[in-house]
Amino acid sequence: MLNDAQHRHLSVVLQIAEERLLNLQRQLSGNAPVPKLLEIENDLTETERGVVVEKISELLRLIASLSERFSVTARSRSLRHGLDATLSIMWADLQDVKAKALHNYGEADPRLGEQLDPLVDKIADGLLEICRAIGSSDSDTSRGSEHEQRSPEDCQNKVPSPVPPAARERVRVRAGKHQVSKASKEE
Repeated sequence: MLNDAQHRHLSVVLQIAEERLLNLQRQLSGNAPVPKLLEIENDLTETERGVVVEKISELLRLIASLSERFSVTARSRSLRHGLDATLSIMWADLQDVKAKALHNYGEADPRLGEQLDPLVDKIADGLLEICRAIGSSDSDTSRGSEHEQRSPEDCQNKVPSPVPPAARERVRVRAGKHQVSKASKEE
């Protein structure tokens, strides 16, 4: 009934919907980690919460039924690649809160760099340590612990492929590599 492209699109949408509903369900159950820098105000009444929990369960059942009806199967997602992409983006975002970059938001205190940058660098370095610990995402993921270890520079230069070309160049520049690669020039 569906061609390959339609089936793939339906699969992706259902998988994302299921993942988001499960995340909401986890938040409503109180089993989600509580961030320190974001206060989530539980402004639902018990009645509203009950309705939402029930509706989410119903929607998850409908997604399962629709998946079965159209032969949507579970897809595999590499935790390694997900970590790699997230860590790369987080590292790049941290470069935007260093004192030099914060000048874009107004005049900054001249002492800001010596107070802020070492702490931001410490967080960024921690991300790079995780990046090194998981090895190269470009290597064969079926090899388990045999993944090659990468240097901080490799991690800094690793930009996930879904990132638009302009953003990839921006991250390369942030990483101190003020050069545009051939791939970026050709895109």
